[in-house]
Amino acid sequence: MEDLKKSSIFCLESFYLRLVRIILTYIKIKKFIFSLTS
Repeated sequence: MEDLKKSSIFCLESFYLRLVRIILTYIKIKKFIFSLTS
């Protein structure tokens, strides 16, 4: 049971890391586009 908990936490952690990376990439792209248009 403890192993299951650990793996689910690990899964959630990796999901959040991926989400953060996507958001950061999105912000970079947005800034890049903004700098192009201005």
